[in-house]
Amino acid sequence: MGRSVQRSCGVLAMGMASMAVADVALLTQQRSITAATTSNGNSQTVAAADFAPFVRSLNLSTTFIGPTGPVTNVAISRIDCQIDPNAIRAFGNLTGAGGQIASTGETEIGDAKAAILVTFQVGSPVPFNLVAAQRPDLHPTDDFIIELKDLTRNVRLFVLDQSDPPQAVDVSGTLQPGQYSMKYRVEATFDGTENSRAFNFNLSLGCRADFNGVDGVSVQDIFDFLSAWFAADQRADFDGSGTITVQDIMDFMNAWFAGCA
Repeated sequence: MGRSVQRSCGVLAMGMASMAVADVALLTQQRSITAATTSNGNSQTVAAADFAPFVRSLNLSTTFIGPTGPVTNVAISRIDCQIDPNAIRAFGNLTGAGGQIASTGETEIGDAKAAILVTFQVGSPVPFNLVAAQRPDLHPTDDFIIELKDLTRNVRLFVLDQSDPPQAVDVSGTLQPGQYSMKYRVEATFDGTENSRAFNFNLSLGCRADFNGVDGVSVQDIFDFLSAWFAADQRADFDGSGTITVQDIMDFMNAWFAGCA
């Protein structure tokens, strides 16, 4: 199957289904962040215990002797990941620093990772939209994957990994009844001065204009969206950029006026 966004979109060219609330049941979740500093062999991982919001950070820092003196070795992973029957969404930052060891010439790195795997059941045709920022373009061996898979029919509906050119994702389609998995992993390794890379993705399920999932698309959806927007609720990041801006209002209103087919 095709690996690029363009070819994967061809797989997803299906009609949108009309429904007021996403007919989705969450089944399992595995969510974690990891940070590691190689100069002292420190590696830490923290994982989500359940489907509750996973808002965590790991911050490791140490020093070693470089060619010109002490060098900071840093690894920081931060994530805000929230899951409900209407969306699987996450954003965060991967930060690190490293450098060359004076005595050996080897390079120490800061390694930061985030990993998400959610399985869910779809009971009736459900429209979806998957948006994600391009992967951090640091080292070609850094782990990265976005995969939406139909487990019932054993078909990858969309996949993008580190072998593909860095690119943003925006694909839509309809999920037929069955079980699905949403996998997202991102890694950044840092071997120089401190640097940071942001990541974000959002898989929305159901009609996006029906923001509150009640009685189809109505004026109340506008009020509820604006309430979420002013509260900086992550659900209001309508364009999946990782930040809540005026553009999200504009994009939501465009979707609202378009309605649900």
